[in-house]
Amino acid sequence: MIITNSNTIEDLKTSLNHLYVEIQDLKNDKTKLAEKFSQQQKSLVNLEERIADAERYKQRWCLCLYGLSEQPNKDVKAEVLKICNVLAPESCQKVFDVIDIAHRLGKPQPGRIRAFIILFSLHSVRDAVWRNAKTTVTETTQTSLHGKKARDDNKKAYYIRCKAFTKGTMWKAKR
Repeated sequence: MIITNSNTIEDLKTSLNHLYVEIQDLKNDKTKLAEKFSQQQKSLVNLEERIADAERYKQRWCLCLYGLSEQPNKDVKAEVLKICNVLAPESCQKVFDVIDIAHRLGKPQPGRIRAFIILFSLHSVRDAVWRNAKTTVTETTQTSLHGKKARDDNKKAYYIRCKAFTKGTMWKAKR
């Protein structure tokens, strides 16, 4: 026969009650952490959407120029300035001041001509260059730009959405 001590039973009951309270506290902490995690996930999704919106907005300030052959040690910005000055002579001085960045996209690959990205700081000049690129054609360096004159010269010129094509050369407005 086992003899039990009433103090030992009371100690065990106290310990079990203490453990029960700790388990309840841990469950409450887990619930609070799950709610906080859920809120942070929603915040992260919101921030990702805002970043995507900001990137899309910044792309509205850019134009892409396709079809200019690559030549080593050539000043890309000067070449872009020359083309933009031909396209928007009314904004001649502005073009020099409003083109922030002009560079090629991607890594050089044999047999592939990389596009230019041109970042304007004035939306009105960017629009003038794009509008004139769609309506006039001028020979510059190795590029034919697009529009009515191309058709008059029996060159094929056409538009697909915001891309204008003439004999393998393409202008595209980044949106």
